[in-house]
Order: sequence, then C-alpha cells, then structure tokens
Amino acid sequence: MLLVRQPQAEEGSEPDNSLSYECLDNGQVVGRLVARWHEDGGLHIEQISSTRREAPRALLAKLERDAISQGLTALYLHCHNADEVARFEPAGYDPLEAGGQLLIKRLG
Repeated sequence: MLLVRQPQAEEGSEPDNSLSYECLDNGQVVGRLVARWHEDGGLHIEQISSTRREAPRALLAKLERDAISQGLTALYLHCHNADEVARFEPAGYDPLEAGGQLLIKRLG
C-alpha cells in the first residue's frame, strides 16, 4: 500500500514557498511531487516523479484534497508534450488555451 506524506523540512532550511509530497511503498520513496504558489492563489505543480505507476495518482489525489481543504481554487500543470496533456485531461485538467501545454484543474 502506498503512503503519501509531506517530507520533514531540513533543520535550518529556509521556506521556499513550495509544497512537497513524497509517496512511499514499504518505507521506500517511490514518488515525489513539488508545487509552488501561483500568482492567482492556486498551486503550480512543478515536478512529479515516480518509479511506480500508481504513485503520481496518489500524489495528485493528496495534493487536491489538501488544496481544497485550504480553500484553493486551482491547480496548474505544465506538460512537456501532447502525450502528457492527453494523460492528464481525463483527470479534470484542461488546457488554458486551445492546444496549449499549461493545464488547469479548477477545484471546489
């Protein structure tokens, strides 16, 4: 079973306006997600990496739940190609402009 948590901040580190999650399977990190605050009050997902197929879905679900509970209205995701866009559209992410690679998911 996968567990998603926020990693511990390193002692003495400066806050950098980002939100991070890691996905663990039996104590081993199998995925990471990093998001930064967007100027409209939403979150811009900057990085999703994983070694397990299920990890990105678990990470995004946790981010969405936390964003909604904090009253945020949108998540943004920049895709690198049309295949990535096609992979995220069924999850409710829509291009901001036709044919664009910046996607938005409206929350709430």
